Amino acid sequence: NTLASYFRFRLGLGHVKDSKSFSKFMNDRRMYPGVSWADHIRSWQHAEIVQQDLKIHWLRYEAMEESPETELKRLASFLGLNATEESISFAINASSAKTMQDMEQ
Repeated sequence: NTLASYFRFRLGLGHVKDSKSFSKFMNDRRMYPGVSWADHIRSWQHAEIVQQDLKIHWLRYEAMEESPETELKRLASFLGLNATEESISFAINASSAKTMQDMEQ
């Protein structure tokens, strides 16, 4: 699931040219240095099981795209922040593609 999310993210950035090439992408160990993306994620999943005091907040790109308010509320809760609706809305608007592009002008 995480690798599929990363694939769609890279596809959206234009780093992947063929949307039907997921199997090739999945086996491409050159997408970043070191182990494959799947092995990297599995290592963190394993660490979370083995180290009971290690807390990891799993956040999928698609979930942020689909429901940013919900996901930011979950993240704020995980971090122990008391985020208001207003602050979450501000964060979403301030980090939108349009706002970021406008800031570059």
